[in-house]
Amino acid sequence: MAWLSDIIFIALLGIIIIELLLVFLLRHWPTKCEKHSATTTPSISVVVCSHNDANELKKNLPLLLNQNYLLFEVILVDDHSEDDTEVWLNTLSSKKLRVITLRNKKKTGKSNALAAGLRIASGEWIVLTDADCSVQSEDWLRHLSCYLTNQYIGYVAYGPHIKLRGFLNKLIRYDTAQVASLYLSSAAGGFPYMGVGRNMGWHRSVLSKVIDALEKLPTMSGDDDWVLQQLRNEGKIRPIADPTTFAFSLPKTSLKSWFRQKTRHHTTGWNYAWKDKLWLAAWHINRMLFYPLLLMFLLFGISSFQCIGIFLIRSVIVWGWQTIRFNKLLEKDLIFYIPLLEIIHTFVVLVFSLRSIGKANQSWK
Repeated sequence: MAWLSDIIFIALLGIIIIELLLVFLLRHWPTKCEKHSATTTPSISVVVCSHNDANELKKNLPLLLNQNYLLFEVILVDDHSEDDTEVWLNTLSSKKLRVITLRNKKKTGKSNALAAGLRIASGEWIVLTDADCSVQSEDWLRHLSCYLTNQYIGYVAYGPHIKLRGFLNKLIRYDTAQVASLYLSSAAGGFPYMGVGRNMGWHRSVLSKVIDALEKLPTMSGDDDWVLQQLRNEGKIRPIADPTTFAFSLPKTSLKSWFRQKTRHHTTGWNYAWKDKLWLAAWHINRMLFYPLLLMFLLFGISSFQCIGIFLIRSVIVWGWQTIRFNKLLEKDLIFYIPLLEIIHTFVVLVFSLRSIGKANQSWK
């Protein structure tokens, strides 16, 4: 069986070479902006789509409405909420708030709600976030505005999950940080492919190209990635990894609800451009193959020192890259758990991908 062990060894070396190439491809990282004068401060429309989010809005909307920023508005799109969202919104008297209430017979999903908000936005820049997201301070828009210059048509930023107790929380935050490390590095290298709706935005001048089509999307979520895929060839999209611009959200607290959420997210990935799907597939398949092949290599009686050597080389490449990225994203407490989290996450992603095959995304909650 020496020939089989040789094949496995060559396959492991191939995986390591591909890992090196991918890490090299993803070597870039967002740069921090320099402060600009107040005369260049753009007007901003913050668009928030909501569906049965009354409790979250009560916690998060007041801080959005009290931003230490002169030229901004908050557009809240209430999409067929059945809780007390409408009643509570009627108690607010902020001049910064504009509310759209959708009450059609047919619920058409987040993409339609987003299109409705974008249509009335008056700001030079449109900032997107979610009803369950919390910003860090009254200076969130002021910090964010530093990055909103006319040489870009849009931006993608980080939306971390709040740190809670338990291993599931670590796994969810690992997944979030891993996904962000990929799309921020990719965008910094000049090939953006996705963003998260809780922290991304667009220059108003380009949105007219997608609003009509956005209303007719066949799925009820995935609009964030779809808009980016449509607009990324119109100009440069800026990645932002500045901690002062983070928008936090509460993570799921049960494995079932997280699996449902991630399966929904993975349905949108099938619509990416083929180049994006190719390198993302290489990234994940490499991980799925590495550990089974390494175990087979060891079981066939090959020197344990060779196995340890291969394992260490690959660990330095991948875990080293993740450690640097997680440190920049202020997810330092996850670094110690990277070896365990990566192994578990690798096979969890496989489950998400298999569950998403052939499924239409019919819910945005």
